[in-house]
Amino acid sequence: MKSALLGLIVAVGLLTTLTAPLFAQAVTGTILGTITDSTGGVMPGATVTLKHEGTGLTRTVVTDAAGEFTAPALPTGKYTLAAELSGFKTMTLSNIDVGVDQRVRINVHLEIGAVSESVTITGSSPLVQISSSELGTTVSEEQIKTLPLNGRNFVNLTRTVPGVVRGIPGANIDGAGSLAWRASASFSANGQRPRDNNYLLDGVDNNETWLQTVVLFPSVDALDEFKLQTSTYSAEFGRSLGGVVNLQIKSGGNVRHGSVFEFLRNDAFDANNFFNNRAGRPKPDFSQHQFGGTSGGPIVKDKTFYFFDYQGYRVTQGQTFLSTVPSARMRAGDFSEINRIIYDPLTGQPFPGNVIPQSRWDPAAKNILNQIIPESNTGGARSTTGQTINNYLINPNMERQDNQFDVKVDHSISSNNRAFGRYSFQKTHRLQPATLPHGDAGVTFGAGDGNIKAQGLALNDTHTISSNLLNELRFGWTSIKFFMTPIDYKANLAQAVGIPGVNLNEVTSGFSQITFNNGGMRNMGSNGNQPLITNQNDFQVFDNVTLVKGRHTMKTGGIWTHRSREILNADLIVGQFRFNQNQTSSCAGVTTTCTPIANTGFDFASFLLGTADLEDRRLFDAGTYTETRPEIAAYFQDDMRLTDKLTVNAGVRWDLFVPWVEINDKQSNFDPSVGKFVVASPGAVINGVDVGRYLQTYSKRDFGPRFGFAYDLTGSGRTIVRGGYGIFWNFTPGGTSSSKAQNPPFLQATTFSTNFGSNLVLSKGLPDPPRRELP
Repeated sequence: MKSALLGLIVAVGLLTTLTAPLFAQAVTGTILGTITDSTGGVMPGATVTLKHEGTGLTRTVVTDAAGEFTAPALPTGKYTLAAELSGFKTMTLSNIDVGVDQRVRINVHLEIGAVSESVTITGSSPLVQISSSELGTTVSEEQIKTLPLNGRNFVNLTRTVPGVVRGIPGANIDGAGSLAWRASASFSANGQRPRDNNYLLDGVDNNETWLQTVVLFPSVDALDEFKLQTSTYSAEFGRSLGGVVNLQIKSGGNVRHGSVFEFLRNDAFDANNFFNNRAGRPKPDFSQHQFGGTSGGPIVKDKTFYFFDYQGYRVTQGQTFLSTVPSARMRAGDFSEINRIIYDPLTGQPFPGNVIPQSRWDPAAKNILNQIIPESNTGGARSTTGQTINNYLINPNMERQDNQFDVKVDHSISSNNRAFGRYSFQKTHRLQPATLPHGDAGVTFGAGDGNIKAQGLALNDTHTISSNLLNELRFGWTSIKFFMTPIDYKANLAQAVGIPGVNLNEVTSGFSQITFNNGGMRNMGSNGNQPLITNQNDFQVFDNVTLVKGRHTMKTGGIWTHRSREILNADLIVGQFRFNQNQTSSCAGVTTTCTPIANTGFDFASFLLGTADLEDRRLFDAGTYTETRPEIAAYFQDDMRLTDKLTVNAGVRWDLFVPWVEINDKQSNFDPSVGKFVVASPGAVINGVDVGRYLQTYSKRDFGPRFGFAYDLTGSGRTIVRGGYGIFWNFTPGGTSSSKAQNPPFLQATTFSTNFGSNLVLSKGLPDPPRRELP
């Protein structure tokens, strides 16, 4: 997909401004400027020395014939700038703050005098950037510390940025689904979809590609800076139509620093809820601890530094679940309390007294009633049918434990070569109860045992080849593993209660979904898409070359990404038996067209007879399948300072998004010309087109031009006009819906339904899976 964006804004720089536009350097920043004398004449040949105040790293550049200097690829942090030229006093400026992706312009005026004389100025970086057309915001370390963040989730920082709003509340990507429950990763930048955002951690891809969330959620105490670009960013950035979030883990320095923290919430000051008060129950448990610390400092002064952080999270939170279960009378087969007439599908007549004798009960339904369905434990309320509803109240605990840490080492190999390495680890375990002890068929998202383990590695080397030529090489690896199992996993409850054909192996060892179409009771059974396995492994290699030539800063580079994901994910893998009032209505047992008499039939009565209106299952092999694909990109960017007031940013990017391929060709796609699915093979053809193992075509001509400008209206750096245009390409994201391995014949689907018939019997279970026939 592509999107063409054209933006024009006027930025007024005030001394109270807190935000700064961004530039396209993935893990570093740039200091540039002009050296002039007291009359405004340019000073070629002046030596400019930049020293990192935390680590002692120095970089020396020389001004060109126009008095311009540019020092790209600088590690983030505070710098001291010293400018000197024979016959002039040395000018020193300290406290220059350089952030990720920032271009900081510092213009220096030299005064006549001896080089040994010096003038020292303590100041700060300009609040308005005049060298980039990009729109975005930098949130500094100090702001991150002081801003209140619910859950200490860095994604909430996006809501401080103009043009950004929260995504759809309650969506999977917002932290509400069965996969993405760790935290929300949802925001919309300038109206783009949340799934089109791009997350980077130390310049390395940090995107989870199943639901388009985040692999690693670093502790906010570990963040040096948070950057969000929302529009007209440079050609270096791709794979995104929305916002680009660039996070930088802190580095150590020559001075040792550390911190510890704990945030505690509990139920000491909480009030009880209405339902517990009405039932005379105590308030549910609640205890939440978020704790950890950081440490950073030198290993070898001025040369090697470390940074480490740890964060733990412990939650015990009582839930309040109110459900409808059969009343004591209904548990005996007596439906006289409701104003609906229960018909016998064998005789076509009402059951005497609206009571179903136990001799007619389905044996599996009887076992489920006695072993699985809990008895009511609170008074409830009467519905319009006379049924007692909301009569089962429980307060089970949700328990969660998180542990995560980051380790980062920075090393100056030489005065011209700097490298860093960072490893991150995050593991989360959650026990999520359901509204019923044996599950509620997905009413509670993610009910069961959830385990998520995420890891990341970044290795970066920045080599200053000469004062105007640099090379940046980076390697990245990210991994995230989801393993979700349902309540009663490995218990084989379907087999235990007498439903055959369900518990075929360990993968299908949960309890079947028993659902009620008319609200006779709460649905029960396993969540539909569990057990679930998604193991993502991504490897990346970047190389960027930066050349400064006069008023031009040119950058070119390439990115190679190898993505793989191992998957086990099938909805209704343990099957579903759905019960409807039709099977005990006046039309019960009728195989022809029939219109039921009003107020006849009841879904729980149909359940006792074991007569379902739908049996459904979607099954795969017990093992996983693995999809892989490469992504390749190359770009060129030229940032031109055409005049003292006008900077133009121009570039072009090429992206190649190759479709997913299953490593054993266990995928298929539909061929409309022949009306059947075609299985992957090197010679596969669909609709007369050679598609091979990809089973689809893809573009090799995804070129995206980028153009932008920044114009300083007054020359004072206070009022800037920016504009830009770009074409941005992205692959079609998605989970199961985009996986061709979920198509027949690899998906073994079984579905039977009836309107009023009695042929779908619970105790007969499910038939054997359909035989897989490969073309």
